[in-house]
Amino acid sequence: MKISNVEVYLIPNPWKGWVFVRVLTSDGEEGVGEATHYFGQRAVKSMYRDVREFVLGKDPLDVEKIWWQMFRETGNPSKDSTKISLMSGIEVACWDIIGKHFGAPVHQFFGGMIRDKVKVYANGWYRGIRQLEDWGERAKDVVRRGYRAMKFDPFGATSTELKYEDFKRAIKIVEIVRNSVGDDVELMIEGHGRFNVATAIKVGKELEKFNVTWFEDPVMVRDIQGLVRVSRAVNIPIASGEGCVSRFDPDLTSLLTSKAVDILLPDVITIGGLSEAKKVSSFAEIFGVLIALHQAEGPINTMSELQLDATLTNFKIQEYFGDFAYPDWAWELLTYKPEFDEGFLKVPKSPGIGASLNMKKIEEYADEEKIANFNLYSEGWEDRGFSKS
Repeated sequence: MKISNVEVYLIPNPWKGWVFVRVLTSDGEEGVGEATHYFGQRAVKSMYRDVREFVLGKDPLDVEKIWWQMFRETGNPSKDSTKISLMSGIEVACWDIIGKHFGAPVHQFFGGMIRDKVKVYANGWYRGIRQLEDWGERAKDVVRRGYRAMKFDPFGATSTELKYEDFKRAIKIVEIVRNSVGDDVELMIEGHGRFNVATAIKVGKELEKFNVTWFEDPVMVRDIQGLVRVSRAVNIPIASGEGCVSRFDPDLTSLLTSKAVDILLPDVITIGGLSEAKKVSSFAEIFGVLIALHQAEGPINTMSELQLDATLTNFKIQEYFGDFAYPDWAWELLTYKPEFDEGFLKVPKSPGIGASLNMKKIEEYADEEKIANFNLYSEGWEDRGFSKS
């Protein structure tokens, strides 16, 4: 069996463009992966022309060899998230082929199941909120739908510092949500790397009142020393790491050895694929750090991350946008949507990652010219390109 072709599809939606990868083989097998890269989707697609010599004609069962050759022989791209994203999409697609070839779900190749359902937290649920009082009602709706955990960014379009009135509003939002959902629902507060250290500490001190599960990226993502200062100053778990690129990224090592984080947030796409995410998770476990895989991309990445979640001994929780910030047609792009059950997603047990592309829908929606992104620092970013409600 040899890889005969790799197809890359750009799928626009109101939020961000998704990059889907389809790997085809000489004997008719095929696998799917995702390579979505924020503000870089077209670059990911174009880059395939530069790495296809490491892919075409290779046996997809030799996935580790294919990945290592791409990584080593294209310049050790531990800081190149564009190249890594494409490599991840190809790697996941090869694992999908392996699973389908042997008739087993991918989690079987990563040590088997520790859990058959994965706890998830809702994200993207606060689109369109304009009034303070609406935060409570929207949060209650999330709980009514069966979720027991949710994440949100209450800080608007702020960068670096918070004006006093913005600070008070943000804390009030957290208070409203906590009072609306009760003490048994987990709240994760997203900082999006917005703040300087002083502001992050000020915010963190206030968040201590609300028993939040974590404060995510309170300072600029690559400011490891700043993150250490925040972590030592506030009595709240700190989460970060979605931007780490492979196990060779020096920032990953610094995050763990400095004890800056309690929860690591690798993304299968950005970190380098399923094998790389598994290795990074094991590395984090040495330092007593839990794993909550980042997932703010498309539905294929959800499917692949569920396969890995099932196997992790230091698993915490999984991010899930799938019910709140996807277009209505999003899950039509795949042949399967994971089953949600009272705060958990059931791990698919069918061969591969558990789904294939619905090519009729892919061809209907793929359109490179309509790719768009939203800006986390612009007014109304939380609408993620959807119409305001």
